[in-house]
Amino acid sequence: MKKKFKIIFPILVCVCFIVIAFIIIFSVRKNIKDKTVKVAFYGLSQDLCQAIPQEFVDDEKIIIQYDFLADGNLDLGTITKKYDMIFAWNGEVTQNLSKSAEKIPAKILENIPISLRNEYYVPILLDHFEMAFKTDLIEKTQINPQESFQSFTDFLQESKQYVFSPFFTYGSDERMLLALTGSFVEALGGLESYKNLIELMKTYENLDDFCDIGLNENGLCYADVLNMLKIWPKEEIIHPQWTIANRIDLEVFASDNQVACFYTNLSEHRKIKYEIVSKFSAAKMPVVNEDIPHCLIAPSVNCVLISDNSNSKKILKKLFTEDVQTRLSDKTMLAPVSYRAEAYDSLADDVRFLAASCEGGVEPDLFNAVFQRDNEKMTLIANQIRGYLR
Repeated sequence: MKKKFKIIFPILVCVCFIVIAFIIIFSVRKNIKDKTVKVAFYGLSQDLCQAIPQEFVDDEKIIIQYDFLADGNLDLGTITKKYDMIFAWNGEVTQNLSKSAEKIPAKILENIPISLRNEYYVPILLDHFEMAFKTDLIEKTQINPQESFQSFTDFLQESKQYVFSPFFTYGSDERMLLALTGSFVEALGGLESYKNLIELMKTYENLDDFCDIGLNENGLCYADVLNMLKIWPKEEIIHPQWTIANRIDLEVFASDNQVACFYTNLSEHRKIKYEIVSKFSAAKMPVVNEDIPHCLIAPSVNCVLISDNSNSKKILKKLFTEDVQTRLSDKTMLAPVSYRAEAYDSLADDVRFLAASCEGGVEPDLFNAVFQRDNEKMTLIANQIRGYLR
């Protein structure tokens, strides 16, 4: 036994030293590799591409390399090989990349509401597709359009005696046109219907191929929403040329007090003159049935950790500190996601509250969910929708 021990013990010691040496070498190599963090920004505005990097970890031991990628076709395989982390609007890109992504550290997710948490991609800031109701018409009609979808349509009907176009949005903007129809699907059929619509739009190439397919057990289909919008101009609820109108048209009609309600998103809301928007109160889309799960259609600037680079996690962690979230909201005028950060204003604060309180969480608009990398298909479907509504 003693002879065997004398032989085995040195071998075990050698093995231990080799294992420790490998661990040290691996650790050193990983530290060297992790020193450089390769970051991609995809489809984000210049303001966001400037504001977010300014809040990254200030550490001379970390080298950060940036690439700013425009909207359009993107090879996800190249992204996974080339970058350590990516910032993009939540949608088709982030959700596909998340399938092979690193998990978001639990300590980061603890900073945001449960409704916003996902193990593989995390929101930094929130936008929101909203309804804006003219406050003096709510008083005149004695109808609260936010109570239900029925109250909303009643409000529009009653407003006809006061304004030329009770409802307005600018359908020349393809993203806005699609977002509106998606919002109505969600309002009428809930989260299930909206997610089913997204899958149908991903699957089929033409409007006729999917518009009559049921989205829920009640038989709601996309054509129901389009038919409602087709009737509205005849009922004098919406401007007859709304599908080719732009944001300037909205400002003109609203400034002349000829609009009772308009549809836009928080980012675009910020561009409208204060003397106009100050007469309106922003709210989420009213729904038909509060008893079924609903989501908030609130595009979010998301981060996906593509590699296991430890410094990527340090960068991401800093973005969720209270001070940084407050500054990001101030710079971008979007809603913060952190519990305790101060929002830019009451509009941004309301979006954070709505996102936190929504049972179905937040979902991207149809552009981000379906067409992020295929603008040609988006234009095709949008033109088919305009043709349907004529």
